[in-house]
Amino acid sequence: MIEPVWASLFRSDHATRVAPLVVRADTAPMASPVRAAVVGAGLMGRWHADAIRHAGGTLVAGVDLDASRAVALGAPASFRELGAALQATHVDVVHVCAPLGAHENVAREALASGAHVVIEKPVAPDAERTRAILDAAQAAGRLLVPVHQFLFQRGVRRALAQRG
Repeated sequence: MIEPVWASLFRSDHATRVAPLVVRADTAPMASPVRAAVVGAGLMGRWHADAIRHAGGTLVAGVDLDASRAVALGAPASFRELGAALQATHVDVVHVCAPLGAHENVAREALASGAHVVIEKPVAPDAERTRAILDAAQAAGRLLVPVHQFLFQRGVRRALAQRG
């Protein structure tokens, strides 16, 4: 089922018109903090690692081809490959912050492991690959959440509210 999950974060009816494409699984609330892995330790990966902590989640693994960058994310474990992180740790959600060319493979691997996926934009280089990732999420019954941080900036919220 496709449902705009972000809509519930807004208090006005305009949210349903701006909600990103998200696959929603019927999942029970988590009793413990969400355990996350970040793949890609560049600028966006560092932002995601900080956001996970700020939101009360637990960063359990940092993944980057450059091992020193993975370590710099500050997770208790660091890896050069997502597969190794998924085998060594329990991950509820994988944040895909790797270069665009890696998005599809990383997302598919995360979904196949049973993890939800938060993915930087663009999701994929084209609509066909984006659809393939979306289909994989739907088949796995996992959430696929593209990042749309601009929706939370005051100026954008104000413009959307004025648009009515």
